[in-house]
Amino acid sequence: MEDPNIVNGIQRGTGQTDDITLDVMRQDLTAEQLKFFRRANSGQEPFELGGRQGIQQIIAGCVLIVVLGLILKYGFNIG
Repeated sequence: MEDPNIVNGIQRGTGQTDDITLDVMRQDLTAEQLKFFRRANSGQEPFELGGRQGIQQIIAGCVLIVVLGLILKYGFNIG
């Protein structure tokens, strides 16, 4: 599938217009806007490496690794 942005740029440069390409670009823009506003209205923070959510995920991962290590060491006598 061709990139509609490239096709549209070539068509505008040569003076040709293609309504199908413009419709595809409008649909893509509408889908992106809908996704953005749904995420903004849901109250969920987008995933970011770092920040409060990232630190919470790192701590949860470390606790999980420690717990699994303790279970393997003392529960199954491995290690």
